[in-house]
Amino acid sequence: MAGREAVLIREQRPILLIDVDFVLNPDFRGAWDGEKGDSLREAGWLILDGFTMNDRPVWLNRWHGLKLLHAAEATGAKLAWATRWHEYANQVVAPVLGLPQLPVAPCEPGKEKPLSVIPWTQGRPFAWLDDERSVIDGCAGSGVKVDPATGLTDADIEKAVALLGRAD
Repeated sequence: MAGREAVLIREQRPILLIDVDFVLNPDFRGAWDGEKGDSLREAGWLILDGFTMNDRPVWLNRWHGLKLLHAAEATGAKLAWATRWHEYANQVVAPVLGLPQLPVAPCEPGKEKPLSVIPWTQGRPFAWLDDERSVIDGCAGSGVKVDPATGLTDADIEKAVALLGRAD
């Protein structure tokens, strides 16, 4: 019975849901070249050469993976993708950010993301990092609105950690 109880406890871990576009991959077109671009690169941002998504380059910050892992550790949460990138998030984003392969919540085409993702959480507490207002509104207080112009910030991660609380 002890093994079964451990499984039930593990399944109750909260989830930190992560979107990719405009959260981990903001739109820096117009800012990448010149002085602003130099500041972005110094802050850990890089552009994936030869890879685009939705007809735009992919910008990622190499420090985001470590920060997300620390947030998960601090709260006992499990990281998971909640993005229309689906498995591309594991194939393209995770290796660049130093993240392990993460579970991928379903984001069905033509359906609002909360309608398919929230049931996937199976009632576990969650925080959701996303830029879409419809996602934040559909999360009943569990969403963290990320500014698509800047992407994920330390303040966004702190809000998610506060929503998840401290794991005991």
